[in-house]
Amino acid sequence: MKGMHRNLLFVATAFLCAVVMASCSTEVVAGPKERTLPDYLTSDEAQSARVYRRILPSVVTILTSQRGFQDGREVEQKAVGSGVLISPQCHVLTAAHVVSGAEEIMVKTQDEKLHSAEFLFSEAGADIALIRFTEPVPGLQHAELGDSDQLVVGQAAYAIGSPYGLENSFSVGHISGFRDFGRFYDGTIPARFIQTDAAINVGNSGGPL
Repeated sequence: MKGMHRNLLFVATAFLCAVVMASCSTEVVAGPKERTLPDYLTSDEAQSARVYRRILPSVVTILTSQRGFQDGREVEQKAVGSGVLISPQCHVLTAAHVVSGAEEIMVKTQDEKLHSAEFLFSEAGADIALIRFTEPVPGLQHAELGDSDQLVVGQAAYAIGSPYGLENSFSVGHISGFRDFGRFYDGTIPARFIQTDAAINVGNSGGPL
């Protein structure tokens, strides 16, 4: 059991529109504009741009729904969160509260397609959950897991997700500290929390850091 926390991808656990252009005549949706990296970027800017391009294909938006009651009547409650593909079998790492109680989980990939997903595992104490596409899609890019023991305070931190539904938003900050709150992962392994000043808002939950 020792060292198991090293295999967890860092996940932004704060509380939980892409703009498309279509031709009126053909009704064909245009893809995202391809942008080349200009040569006038500073080294820090170029590094940020490279990190974003490398991880973005594995970042997903998670859409959940469940039935609830409001003003004495049954309503459908919907929520948006973020996640990251971590295996060729289309396993998605996200935050536990993003999928907690969800009756339907849909995952939106970078090609704008929606995929039904099933809940596999959740650890509320660490606010982490694992889901998987009901029908895995071969060839989707997945992220490599990081080693939290290699981090240091002051190191650059990058967060990607869908804050307020704004898909693929990118924020940059630093590792601000490491916090121990006496919580335990799976009842046996102490959980250390990673603090960052990279902007994280409602909808970023579950996205990669």
